[in-house]
Formats: sequence, C-alpha cells, structure tokens
Amino acid sequence: MTDLTQLRATLDEIDTGLHDLLLRRADIVATIGAQKKGTNAPRLRPGREAAILRRLLARHHGPLAPAAIVRIWRELFAASLALQGPLRLALATNALIPLAREHFGALVPLTTADTPHAALAALAAGQADAALLDATTDAWSLLPETHPGLAIAALLPVWQPRPPGAPTGQAFLVTPDFPDPSGADHTLLALRAQTPPPSLPPPVHPMRHAANGWSLSVLPTYLTSLPPGLPCPARLIGAYALPIA
Repeated sequence: MTDLTQLRATLDEIDTGLHDLLLRRADIVATIGAQKKGTNAPRLRPGREAAILRRLLARHHGPLAPAAIVRIWRELFAASLALQGPLRLALATNALIPLAREHFGALVPLTTADTPHAALAALAAGQADAALLDATTDAWSLLPETHPGLAIAALLPVWQPRPPGAPTGQAFLVTPDFPDPSGADHTLLALRAQTPPPSLPPPVHPMRHAANGWSLSVLPTYLTSLPPGLPCPARLIGAYALPIA
C-alpha cells in the first residue's frame, strides 16, 4: 500500500472507533432520558452544555479549529435531545432562525410565533419546549409579571469570537425551568427601579429600561433567589452562561 492508502485506512479505523463511541454515548443518553421520564427534571441543560464545551476547549490542541469542536458537540447535544423526543421551539421572529439552527442543530423543527408574547404564550401553554426572544429588544420585560413561571436559560450565541459566516445577533432562550449553573454565569434581575440598589453587586452592563416600568440588571454572579432587603419590587428572570471563548 502507498502511504496515502495507509493513511486513509487509518482514518477508516478512526471513523469506526468514533462511531462506536457515538453509539455508546447514545445508549447512555437514552438511559438518562428513561430515568428522567415522569419526573420534573429539566429537559434542557444549557449550563451543563456550556461546562462541557469549556472543558473540551480547555484541553483542545492541534490544527482542528475550536469552532469545529463547538459545532460538532452542538449537533451531539441536539441529537441527544432528540432521543428524548421532538424538541419544539417557538421563535419570536424569523430573524432568529439562523441562531436557532446553530444552537439546536440543522434539523430541529422551528415555529415562528410572530411576536414575543405569542412565543412565550406557546411555551407557557405547553405548546413549545422553549422560546427564543431577540435579546436586543425589551421582550424580556414580559417575564416578571406576564409569564413569571418562565425563565431565561441561555444567551445565544454561546461561543465567541464569531467567525465569518456565523449567524449574527443575540437571542434569549426561555424555558419553563431556571437554568443550571455552568461555573461562569450572569444572573438577570428585573427591577422596578431606574438605578440598581447598592445592596446588589454592580451590574456588568448599564441597566435597560422597558416601557412597562421594569428595568433589567445583569449581575456578575449566579443567583437562585433574590438578595434580602431590596427596596423595590424585583424578580429573578433567569441566568446564562458566559459566552465560551
């Protein structure tokens, strides 16, 4: 055999080994899904996914681009979710389709709800498993009072820097469950105030004010409950893993 033929034969062996590992991974995912069935365990675990990607990228080396690792594992995450049943996504606008495809895989079914309120209403009614909102708008302000049972669980895209051709924009992923921590997270707090109380950590961005009176403060920590003694009405409306570099 020529050197090139030998190298291709080695690649075939590696592909077979990779396939065997994928089959093993799928078996474990299916077992986890069976154990979760009938429980209140959240289906979407964006914090754990972010932690997995950080761990893999920290050990990554060689000529394969880090972006390729992220894309491969994002498709693996999508395939793992599919083993637990179809994933139903409600998008507030068609403009979010590229980000949804990047995060949840190329084949995930998408429904455009036309407005943030309709997307959140579909999620609250159990007609969707998650909703995507444009993070640059004040759609988040629907959560504190209109949909207090829902929470922002991720900020898309989850990885930086963005290579040429990657989807642009930002989106909030909203789910029925408060997100799990990734180890490096920000918390989203809605306040009935124009400035953050001094009892809170300094926000990482200037507060954003919505027309309905709620203001958004992004805190540089992971919280699951409100700090005591806040002098104004406040709601925890979610958290998200910091973008993975």
